[in-house]
Amino acid sequence: MSSSINNDFSISETIIYETASDLINQHHNPEMMFFELVNLILIPGVFIQVFECHQLFEKISGASRNNTVRAIERKYASQCSLDCVLANGGCKSYNVKYFNNGNVMCEINGASLSSEPNLNTPGVDHFTKYLNCQNGATKSPGKCHCVAGYYGDECQHIVKDCEEVVTILGDPNSMYLTHPPGVPTPIQVRCTDKWTMIYRKRSKLGHDPDIYTDWEGYKRGYFTAEFGQFLGLEVFHQITSHTDYQVKIIVNPQNDLFATDYVYTYDSIYVANETEKYKLTLGSMVDFTCLGNTCDTDPDIAIASTIDPAQAWRGMKFTTTDSDNDMSATLNCADELEGGGWWYNDCTQCDIRADAVAPPSPGLQRLCMPEMLYKQCSKSYCMTTGMDVLIKPIN
Repeated sequence: MSSSINNDFSISETIIYETASDLINQHHNPEMMFFELVNLILIPGVFIQVFECHQLFEKISGASRNNTVRAIERKYASQCSLDCVLANGGCKSYNVKYFNNGNVMCEINGASLSSEPNLNTPGVDHFTKYLNCQNGATKSPGKCHCVAGYYGDECQHIVKDCEEVVTILGDPNSMYLTHPPGVPTPIQVRCTDKWTMIYRKRSKLGHDPDIYTDWEGYKRGYFTAEFGQFLGLEVFHQITSHTDYQVKIIVNPQNDLFATDYVYTYDSIYVANETEKYKLTLGSMVDFTCLGNTCDTDPDIAIASTIDPAQAWRGMKFTTTDSDNDMSATLNCADELEGGGWWYNDCTQCDIRADAVAPPSPGLQRLCMPEMLYKQCSKSYCMTTGMDVLIKPIN
């Protein structure tokens, strides 16, 4: 036998044995066992196995996991460790039960560490894969608890978008950290099924002045639990520059934010860079859906299904109170519409008078976007419209 220190591991050594049994007889400590078979050397008449060894398991006394897939009686507890390692990824923890004759029962558990060990199991020791919890995760015996959006035994992976939140984490509606392609660092987003929310506005009578911000504020983005959110122009540009997305715009009705919604779906979206003032390119409207219990009796639905509420935004640059990039020759549309930043054309796509909004059809003031989100007037429908803008990768 020969040995040497491998500096790649804090507790590690490379050991050459003629048989695995020789190695087991030398190492009876089940916490110090084989990481992987790293080499096979064939010398005439001699078969030599080369293993790297380091602290692969951590011991939790008086504990067990119940997802046992195989039970084997062994002489040494260290042999349980070998059984687990040689399961080729099918084992990340095992239980050791001790017999009066000195032998042990090795209970090999499956590959999942999603459940926590039972910490009240007298006469049993539990050995779980040595865990180095990452990315802000907290650790309890035998388990890493990930920050929302991270996953893996050690929270070493992060979902890239809300579609992966559903397919990997199984939770369709919540706030998560994601790391989309093209974005330098993880970002927090709100997920709705497999859709990532870019913008949400819940209009109310009155304003929250903190969310009506300057160019840098809209570039950076904002979030308020009561009034809404905007993911940020720079992130929006980064996301749409690296992945093809479809878009869904959900328009809430006036006077009742929790009744019938109009849902418009578009086949593509792209937001240019800051030099181009985050110019918006929006694809074709491909679907209209009404959501709610009163769709069958909604008198406006036939006309609403033929109107594109985003028509006036196409090709527009973003305007804020301190950066006027709209098509109006005389006005800054963000100033004109109470300070809200947007991809304004000539301020409105509907006629706004001092005390009312003239929609494309009676009753459809809610489709006068974005003026119905920001403009105050004396009518009951003003400042009572809500809108969500969501994106999802095109598969």
